[in-house]
Amino acid sequence: MSRLLSRWQQPDAQGRTQSVTPESAGWEYVGFKAYEMEEGQQLTLPAVSEERCLVLVAGRATVTTPGATFTDIGERMSPFERIKPWAVYVTAGETIQVQAVTRLELAVCAAPGKGTHPTRLIAPKDIDGEARGKGHNQRYVHNIFTGR
Repeated sequence: MSRLLSRWQQPDAQGRTQSVTPESAGWEYVGFKAYEMEEGQQLTLPAVSEERCLVLVAGRATVTTPGATFTDIGERMSPFERIKPWAVYVTAGETIQVQAVTRLELAVCAAPGKGTHPTRLIAPKDIDGEARGKGHNQRYVHNIFTGR
């Protein structure tokens, strides 16, 4: 079992505050990066052999890949708002451009992929939510990938 504790870091030049790789976490597949971007800031994520899911934790952005542009997506300005996030699934092998329309908190999740699923926008209406835990430990989570 992994004993991962990754503390927040000052944003680097790209805005990255977290970088967890399968190797650094002792995991087999999944990686995670978090970014805090200022309005107007641009981020380029190079093409890799992994499929990725960009989750707009807070703020709005325009996301561009070779085959699609999703303009000014996002709605919630804080992860504590009771609004489901917007997300973009990006197939393996595609470069990603992110332009922050507002201040933006962005999560980038990665896992091995073969590029067989097309890049697509995942709107809040396509995301399921559920309560987990009980009493003071209850929280509401959003399941971005549910097999739909």
